[in-house]
Amino acid sequence: MLKSILMAAALAALPSLAYAMDGGKLEDLLENICIGGRLDESLLGPMVKQTAQFYKMEVTELALDDLRLAMPEATSGWGLNDGDEAFIVSFARKPANPGTSQSCTITTENSNASGIKTFIEQKFRSRKMAEEIQGSSLVIAYQLDLIGSPKPLFLSIQISKSADPRLQFTSVSVYDVPNP
Repeated sequence: MLKSILMAAALAALPSLAYAMDGGKLEDLLENICIGGRLDESLLGPMVKQTAQFYKMEVTELALDDLRLAMPEATSGWGLNDGDEAFIVSFARKPANPGTSQSCTITTENSNASGIKTFIEQKFRSRKMAEEIQGSSLVIAYQLDLIGSPKPLFLSIQISKSADPRLQFTSVSVYDVPNP
């Protein structure tokens, strides 16, 4: 619940938000930043800036202290805004036994999953691993086999189904699992 409130507050801090996607920008950001960056944090900043420039979006580097309120493992993050839609892009490292899991996450206020689900299932070689309700969120998990990736990557979609529209968001994460 706290994560939902903090993510909603962070999105609200970015100016000129709209409450609906016009179909496709979340998918484009996911493909160009998180999947295109191959979970290499050194590539993420330049890819965020290039993608934002291409889509004519403003970029704001997010303060790590603020970002870690919602995602304690975050090591970097950016806000992207085109005047109609706002997104938070974050990179995180989380201890996993053994090793470290890395993730790239894109979060937006939109809570419609059909477009992103269809995109993932049609665009990538993916295998749905789970789809379940956790609290007030729908969570869907996939395994992705990508050309050029030495091991499978995983993708999760979290759609907040909160009764309070201010707490609704969609979050898509690409992550690795050490020695799956």
